[in-house]
Amino acid sequence: MDEKGRTVADYLDMETAGNYIHVPYSHIVFLESDGDKVHIHLNNRTLSVYKKLSEIMTYMDKRFAQTHKSYVINLDYLDDIDTLYKNIRLTGQSLPIPISRRKKKEFIEHLKEYVHGYKLI
Repeated sequence: MDEKGRTVADYLDMETAGNYIHVPYSHIVFLESDGDKVHIHLNNRTLSVYKKLSEIMTYMDKRFAQTHKSYVINLDYLDDIDTLYKNIRLTGQSLPIPISRRKKKEFIEHLKEYVHGYKLI
């Protein structure tokens, strides 16, 4: 286990529509909800599953944070937060991820707790 409470063998294990997904969390860059599907964007490909984003979030660890009702990012890929345009840049991604007004405060607190390893008051 590392200093952020993760084990080396952390995987997203999930069955969906007859398929079984076994993906290391470290390979997941972000999740994107699109109606009744969630697109799981990995380093080298994208998987699509018929599940709700909230359901998939129950499988995820603390490195994942929701920035918008349709987006969850892996904080290990966070490059830049643009507060003027209210979006996030992730390593290896050309398109920015939005930060909604509703999720901004919760996201920033989650980020601080993750980076510093403790909850700020």
